Amino acid sequence: MTTFENKCNILADVWLNFRFDDEYTEIIAYNDLGFPLAYALDSGMIESNERVASFVDEAWSMLLSAIGTDDKGFETYDEMLVVE
Repeated sequence: MTTFENKCNILADVWLNFRFDDEYTEIIAYNDLGFPLAYALDSGMIESNERVASFVDEAWSMLLSAIGTDDKGFETYDEMLVVE
């Protein structure tokens, strides 16, 4: 399983680099809190709590579904795109 820290890093990466990409518009709009919270956590601006973690975990689950992969302990977004 991907660590919570890596989830935040990957979600932050997607939010920063793909939020205006048509392919991600719907998932980012739906997770309008999860992605920015992951970014804030990854940047050290906020600390996690149960409520914040639930938004991040929901965004993570939806990203996995959108990409069509299972959680394999990813460290980067690019690793998620490798088809095995």
